[in-house]
Amino acid sequence: MLDQYENSVKDALADLDCNEVPRRIWELDHTVWKPDPTEISDRLGWLTVAGDMREGIAEIKAFAATVRDEGYRHIVLLGMGGSSLGALAIHSLFGSSKGYPKLIALDTTVPDAIDSVVREVDCYKTLFIVASKSGATVESNTLYKFFRRLVEQVTGSDKAGNHFVAICDRGTALEDLAHEDGFRRVFLNLANIGGRYSVQSLFGMVPAALTGVEIDTLLARVEAMSLACKKAAPSGDNPGAWLGASIASLALRGRDKLTIITTESLWGFALWVEQLLAESTGKEGKGIIPIVGEPPCDPDNLGSDRTVVYVRLDGDTTDELDGYINLIEGAGIPTIRLRLSDEYDVGAEFFRWEFATAVAGNILGIHPFDQPDVQRAKDNTTRLLTDYYRTEIVPPLPPISSLPQLIAQSKQGDYLAITAYVQPTQEFQDAVARLRSRVNREFGIATTFGYGPRYLHSTGQLHKGGTESGLFFQLTQLGDADVRIPGEAFTFRVLAAAQAKGDLDELTALGRRVARVDLGDDAVRMLDEMTGEIIRHSE
Repeated sequence: MLDQYENSVKDALADLDCNEVPRRIWELDHTVWKPDPTEISDRLGWLTVAGDMREGIAEIKAFAATVRDEGYRHIVLLGMGGSSLGALAIHSLFGSSKGYPKLIALDTTVPDAIDSVVREVDCYKTLFIVASKSGATVESNTLYKFFRRLVEQVTGSDKAGNHFVAICDRGTALEDLAHEDGFRRVFLNLANIGGRYSVQSLFGMVPAALTGVEIDTLLARVEAMSLACKKAAPSGDNPGAWLGASIASLALRGRDKLTIITTESLWGFALWVEQLLAESTGKEGKGIIPIVGEPPCDPDNLGSDRTVVYVRLDGDTTDELDGYINLIEGAGIPTIRLRLSDEYDVGAEFFRWEFATAVAGNILGIHPFDQPDVQRAKDNTTRLLTDYYRTEIVPPLPPISSLPQLIAQSKQGDYLAITAYVQPTQEFQDAVARLRSRVNREFGIATTFGYGPRYLHSTGQLHKGGTESGLFFQLTQLGDADVRIPGEAFTFRVLAAAQAKGDLDELTALGRRVARVDLGDDAVRMLDEMTGEIIRHSE
């Protein structure tokens, strides 16, 4: 499986002192990572939350059945990062059971994307989940204000609260707001769980139950994997410790581009892993860089900085993908294969990857539960919005450099991070895939892609706190379309522009290599033209 890299993994496992580090993790020993317990001792609830959830399962399922029986057609999840990606991973895999509503995860401030959801749903038959651990997430709070006004227009202000549910920590402003505004339910999560480790808590299980997933079965798989990661055994027999030691030891040997390839139905799971790894390990100038959604490449172009993890679900069509993985392995690239026998095994994989990430943090010498570099971009956004209050001028987004000029700076071991404040469409996704393929073919570097502002809560920490190997290419298409936010002086277009500029300002201040382009009216055409420029530039 890992061939010539097996000794490196064995050495990493030996450094874990067989059962010592896993044992100390289960004993909630913060010194596994850092001498200071801040944001460690109070962030380890994910280890046992599946068992803690057991007594509340019946109540959650009963609530979901009531929502189904009342004929709700959509669940719109207003959350960011860990408050939405776990639920998205589950829904992209399971879909909705017969009679249950469809889930839409709305994690954007781009006006066109918000408008598309407004056109899709009937507010009278929609339940909105406002999900935020802190209760102070600007995207979730502004989206709530917007949809609250729409629902009130349909139901009247006295009945609007029945269409809203909150998931948050106890004592947050969101809890207070939910009670004041008459939300239908308030689900209070355990406070000792960080956002990106929260999928097996209420943040993942409530949306899953509302779409008909048997959450008791899902949580049973979580518990089974947790026991496998807890039992006294050589670390090589501990599935979480083995995975963490493998990916971290290979990263330390230069193979820090962890390329995650999944069968089709697991694309949402890959996005969840991307956030978990990027935000947990991308700090102190270090990081495991997850490469997700990359189009198939010539194995010769994958480079000496790659490790591949292939996650395969039985029942998916896999022949072509299996052949591609065989080619990769044959080219000498270390490859790890993980297999899910059915959809519910994703519960086991959630825990395996969480435990692996915790172990990898120990090996890399970093703190996997905080996100120290995210706040500065948020502060930049706040500063730009404050400027807007005073001047009423939308934060300017002038072009910076060009993609060919940016790519020309690349060297072996670099990667290109493409970020886009654009309404997601299949046509745009396809154009991004063509661009990523061309970059890899011509320059032999890895590429990532994320929609803004989602990536700010996912890979944004890695971009700022991780290695200096990133080239950052920001795309925007905010145009003239806009959506007003009730009770706010700014609009969603202004907010999105402030988030895009705030992030770019922080990357520039850190000395990162950046470029930015506005896509104009036709994003796909503009992107394809830039792909063509790369061809001409490389020639």
